[in-house]
Amino acid sequence: MKILLCCKAGVTSNMFASALKDEASKKDMEVIIWATAETMIEYSIEQADVILVTPQLKSSVSKFEDLAKAGTPVI
Repeated sequence: MKILLCCKAGVTSNMFASALKDEASKKDMEVIIWATAETMIEYSIEQADVILVTPQLKSSVSKFEDLAKAGTPVI
C-alpha cells in the first residue's frame, strides 16, 4: 500500500510519516509512506493508494480528490 500524507508546508506530515513507517515496520507491513506539502502534491498524488490530509487542508480535499486517481480515498 502506498500512503501519501499532505500538510500545509510538509513539516507535520514528515513527522507523521516517520511515525507511521516505524509502526508499519513493527507489524511487518509492506507499505510505502511519504509526505509532501500542499504545493507539491500534484507531483506524486497519482502514485498513492490513499491520501491522508491534515485538518488545516480540509478545504482542499475536493481539489485533491480531483487530482487523485479515481476511487483513491482522500481522508
